[in-house]
Amino acid sequence: YKSMDKLKELFVDFIEKVPSFGKSFICADDENNNEIIKKIKIKNYYTYGVDKNSQFQIKNIYQSRDFSKFNLDIRLPGKKQTYIKNIKIPLLGLHNVRNATAAAAVAITIGISKDIIKQGLKEFKGVQRRFNKIFKYRETEFYDDYAHHPTEIKEVLNGVKEAYKKEEIICIFQPHRISRLKDLRKEFSLSFKKANSVILCPVYSAGEKLKLGFNYFDYAKEIIKNSKVKVFLVKDQYQLARFIKQNVYGKKIVIGMGAGSISNWIRELPNLI
Repeated sequence: YKSMDKLKELFVDFIEKVPSFGKSFICADDENNNEIIKKIKIKNYYTYGVDKNSQFQIKNIYQSRDFSKFNLDIRLPGKKQTYIKNIKIPLLGLHNVRNATAAAAVAITIGISKDIIKQGLKEFKGVQRRFNKIFKYRETEFYDDYAHHPTEIKEVLNGVKEAYKKEEIICIFQPHRISRLKDLRKEFSLSFKKANSVILCPVYSAGEKLKLGFNYFDYAKEIIKNSKVKVFLVKDQYQLARFIKQNVYGKKIVIGMGAGSISNWIRELPNLI
């Protein structure tokens, strides 16, 4: 898309095409979404999120190492206010709580009972590459996550930090696409505040032939400055394995993040260390 404004216009057009017997569900926690909401003329949608004006408002979030729990305050036009307590999902992070809320909102709208919704979310097994535990090495737990843009990274690290308050958190980050890193350079550098250390891998180009346009070592310094973390650079999975073997031990949480080959790197680590 040529610009963010053009992308927002397309979302407005799409939402306004939803027929009267349908509904759109929009997260009210996002600044861009709120700009879209202001432009929608046909009010055939519901909002959800932690924002106090959400029609499906998330409240009282609690996160442990094994699950997230929250309440849902439902205020829909022309309907009695309802409240669902202790919704439990076996996932960490506000992004997962929001996703569960979106699913619950759709289910409630089509008439599925609260008990069935709560049971379904409680038994949900998640999807691959969403904080999946891969292995344990010298008391350190290694996880794999698909987070590949700034918001995802922040949400994952926020959830992990809340659940693992005492453990050191190490993020192995492999940027995905040169264009994405160039466009969101500053946003990425601000994403790692809840980590203690970042191991920065080479950019996974995904077939792009672009030039990065800035010094990668200087970019590591930007992350150090903006996220207040230690940053280590590795050039490939073998150097990563050597770094892990020499420096990582004790009760730590290591999370591989990215949409490229980092998932395979994490899974191959046990054979290299």
